[in-house]
Amino acid sequence: MSSVNTPMQGMDDVFGAYLRKRQYVIRLLSNFVQRFGFQQLEVPILERASSFSEEIVGKSPWPEWDKRGCFYLTINNYAGSFGNIESQIEALLIPEGTISVTRWLGRLIQDQGLRGLPLKIFYDIQCFRNELVDKLSVIKRRQFRQFGLEILGSSSIAADMEIICMINELLLLLGFPQESVVMRISDIRIFKQLVQESSLSYDDSLVIKELMDSIAESRAGKNPHAVPSLKKRFWTHINHYGHLTIDCRKKWEYILDSSEMRISGETLTLFGEKYNQPFKDLNALTESMSAHGVNTKVDLCVVRSHEYYTGISFEIDIVGDSASFYEIAGGGRYDRLVSCFLSELDENFTIPSTGFAFGIERVIEGATQFGLLSRFKRLESFSHFDEASADLLVIPPVRQNMCEAYLEAWSQVKTTSPEKRHHIYVGANLSPEYLADFMDVYGITQKEMLT
Repeated sequence: MSSVNTPMQGMDDVFGAYLRKRQYVIRLLSNFVQRFGFQQLEVPILERASSFSEEIVGKSPWPEWDKRGCFYLTINNYAGSFGNIESQIEALLIPEGTISVTRWLGRLIQDQGLRGLPLKIFYDIQCFRNELVDKLSVIKRRQFRQFGLEILGSSSIAADMEIICMINELLLLLGFPQESVVMRISDIRIFKQLVQESSLSYDDSLVIKELMDSIAESRAGKNPHAVPSLKKRFWTHINHYGHLTIDCRKKWEYILDSSEMRISGETLTLFGEKYNQPFKDLNALTESMSAHGVNTKVDLCVVRSHEYYTGISFEIDIVGDSASFYEIAGGGRYDRLVSCFLSELDENFTIPSTGFAFGIERVIEGATQFGLLSRFKRLESFSHFDEASADLLVIPPVRQNMCEAYLEAWSQVKTTSPEKRHHIYVGANLSPEYLADFMDVYGITQKEMLT
């Protein structure tokens, strides 16, 4: 009977205490983000395979990417009777949330235009990957849950700041101590510029990116003994390029060894003017977050394997005395992905976007190991059924340091009464010229300007 009543490996029946833990965590996260203007999006678990093709997501859409790691199937469309196959569609069970979110936005823009951007959404979805059976564990499943946030249609660094702030607040809400939260931040533009400068082939750049991401995760604490061998493999690939200048080698050496609080003037001099903006953004983010008590550091190896990232990228660890969980969340900016679903527009047209996702199984295991899921938890829920996405719009002052401006708005919102911030939108990522249109689309009637 075992082959009849046993689920597939990595796809478990969920019942009892664990299911109640999962329901509590998802409700807690959902309640919180809705108060700040994030609206829920549900997407199908079955998508067209073409939406996840290399033309859309590239050759490296997520870590350890291999097409055999997805569950593909052929859908027969019947018409008239089940004896008549009208058409066939190649499909797959979704392996992650971001692609489906951007596919949905592409269709929305196709139907309704750009009115109403930026858009803040969250999702709680089941994902499926055909993981190697000998690698399956409590937190690595074939069927798993993702909870993610996306800000779609904003190029402001304040949008990146908001995503990072939300991650921090959600972890604190779950009960993790602030000192246990470690944010490792980089910018993919630095990597891409240096790949171009070094004239590396596309395929080699993917291998190097995977190695760099492994180095970042290993030296964060997951497997520090693996760092020397990973670096050796990195240099084996780089050394194939005998034409590399001394300056290029110095830049790669710096990236491989970097793990600091901020980018120094000496580093800016080494890399040159083309790298100024990403380094400036990194300093703005890390300095602002550190000033507010968040353990944030620059690690230029945090490039993440996902090929669709275009700017800020980050990974979040929970580090404790008795237990640690690495990459409990990860994300970044992906400005070109939505336009892949807008084929009739100019290829240079972009919908700038940024976001992140939690692996819920990792969050639950981390919260359990930290003793945060005790026998009884009280959870207060709010629901509203009007069309407005928020009752109050908070807009920070426009200034050069948008990270500080956003944190200023965020701090004010956090200190207001729960009733007032029951349903609020912090608008640091809004363009002033679209403010009236935005308020009209989302039915927001009250705004509050910080000066």
